[in-house]
Amino acid sequence: MDPFVAVVLKGVVPSIAAALLLVGTLGRRWTALAFGLGTFVAYVLLKDGSLWDGGPGPLLRPADFDGTQWLSWSIVLAAVLATLQELRLLPARVAAAAALLLLLATAYCMLLRLRPQWTTGASVLQIAASTGLLVLCWAGMRSLAARRQDLLLPVLWTCCLSADAVLLTFGNNSALLGQLAGAGAAALGAATGTALWRRPFVLGTPPVLPLALAHGGLLLAGHHFANPSPVAALAALLAPLGPWLAELPGAGQPRWRLLAGLASTAVLLGVAVGITLANASFDSY
Repeated sequence: MDPFVAVVLKGVVPSIAAALLLVGTLGRRWTALAFGLGTFVAYVLLKDGSLWDGGPGPLLRPADFDGTQWLSWSIVLAAVLATLQELRLLPARVAAAAALLLLLATAYCMLLRLRPQWTTGASVLQIAASTGLLVLCWAGMRSLAARRQDLLLPVLWTCCLSADAVLLTFGNNSALLGQLAGAGAAALGAATGTALWRRPFVLGTPPVLPLALAHGGLLLAGHHFANPSPVAALAALLAPLGPWLAELPGAGQPRWRLLAGLASTAVLLGVAVGITLANASFDSY
C-alpha cells in the first residue's frame, strides 16, 4: 500500500469517522470523546495494533518505556474526564483537580525514559517545566473557550494542530508524532464541520483538556525526543493563545483586538512552519 494512503486510512479516516459518528449524531457534548477515541485509534493503527504497549507495565520497566504511548493513553483519559463533565456526571471542581493531576502524570510518564540521563534536580526541573507548560496551554485555551461561543476557536485550533503535524513530521523527523497531530486536527475539524447540519456548534470548556493535552503533549514529546527548533516549537505551543489579545481591556475596539489576536496566531504559526520547512531535509519523504 502506498505510504500516503496508509497514513490517511489509519490516521485521518478513524478520526473523521469518530467525530461524525459521535458529534454528528449525538451532539457537541461528545466532542471530547470523539477527539480522544479518534486519536487513540489512529495511534493503534499507525503502530500496527500495538494496543497495550502503553499500559501500566512499562512503568515498571523504564528502559522499555515509550513516552508517546503514555501520551496516547493520557489523551483518552482526558477525553473521558471531559465527557463526564459534559454529561454533568463529574463536578467542575473535581474535574479541574483531576485534570491537573493528569497533566502532571503525563509529564512524569513521558519523561520517565530520560530520567536516567539526568540528576535528581534536573529531573524535577524538567518535569515541573513540562507540567507548567501543559497547564499554561490548558488554562489559557480553556479560558478562551469560556469567553467565545462561536466557531472561531475550533477552526483556529484545527489549524494549530495541522501546523503541529507539519512541525513534528518535518522538523523532528518523527512521522508518528506528526501523524497523531494530523489525526487530532482531522477529528476536531470534522466535529466543527457538523455545524453544517447541527447548528450551532459550541466547543465549550471541557473538550479543551484533551485538545490542549494533545497539542502541548505532542510538542513536548517532539522537543524531548527529536530536538526540533526550540523557536519553532515555542511559537507553535503559544499559537492557540493568540486570541487572548482580543480579551485585553482598553486596547481599542473589539473588532481590531480580535484581528490582532488572529494575526498573532497566524504569525506564530508562520514562524513555526517557516523555520521547520527551511531547516527540513526532504530526502526521506
